[in-house]
Amino acid sequence: MLPWFKDNQFPLYLAPMAGVTDYVFREICKGLGADALVTEFVSAEGILQQDSRTKRYTEFPDGQRPVGVQLFGSHPENLAAAAQKVVAWKEPEFIDINFGCPVRKVVGQLAGSALMREVPLATKLMEATVKAVDVPVTVKMRMGWDHADLNAPELAHIAEDLGVKMITVHGRTRNQMYK
Repeated sequence: MLPWFKDNQFPLYLAPMAGVTDYVFREICKGLGADALVTEFVSAEGILQQDSRTKRYTEFPDGQRPVGVQLFGSHPENLAAAAQKVVAWKEPEFIDINFGCPVRKVVGQLAGSALMREVPLATKLMEATVKAVDVPVTVKMRMGWDHADLNAPELAHIAEDLGVKMITVHGRTRNQMYK
C-alpha cells in the first residue's frame, strides 16, 4: 500500500497531462486540496539525453510532495535508466509509467497508449522499471486500444504480479482520444 493511503481513505490525485500539469498548476491544485501530484509526462529518452526542457518538466518543490514523475518510452532499459536518474536527482515518492497518451507522435514511437496493443513490451517496461528503482512504480493506462480490445484488466493483473503498486485506468480507449 502506498503510504499516503491512510485510514482507508483514498487521496485526491492530480492526474498527469502534458501541457497542463506544470509546476504552477500543481502548486494551485495542492493549495486546493490535492493529496498527491504527478508531473507532466516526460520522455525517458529526453531524460537520458539530459535535455534541459525535459528536465524542467520534472521540477517540483518539496511543498508539492507526495509527488510522482510520469515517464513514457518504449525501450525497457532506457525507461529503467531514466527512472533511476529521476529518482537520484529529485527523489520523487513514486514513478508513474504512461500507457495512456493517445497522441499520434507518442503512439508512433510505440509509447503511451500504443502499449495497450503491445502487452509483451508493456510487461518488459514495467518489469525493468520496478527492478530499477527503490520507490513505488505506478501505471496510468486506458481501457484498451478500442472497444473491441478492452484489455486493461489483463494488463492490470500483469502489473500487479510485477510489483506495480497502483494502477489508474483512464476511462476511455485510445481511439476515443479526448472525447
